[in-house]
Amino acid sequence: MGDYKSLSDKYREGKGTKSLTLSEKRAYLSARQPATLAAISRVLREVPGEISELLDLGAGPGTGLLAAREIFPSIKEGCLGGERPGDGGTGQRNGASF
Repeated sequence: MGDYKSLSDKYREGKGTKSLTLSEKRAYLSARQPATLAAISRVLREVPGEISELLDLGAGPGTGLLAAREIFPSIKEGCLGGERPGDGGTGQRNGASF
């Protein structure tokens, strides 16, 4: 519970999530990612037709990609990017393609 509280405090204080500990990252994945996934999925269900490519800037742990691939199995290419090590499965200010 302490790691979740620490994570929540950082959000409330406007410190963001640029320097999360491994325990705080795990707290994020268990506590916040499910709601983020649900919100992204809800929005993506409003997109008409199919999409075959995805660009996700600020990808974090790839939640947008998870939602998009579930709704649009037609996605064959994507690029994930972020500023922190680990965002989009890459290093700082880099992107990962699949």
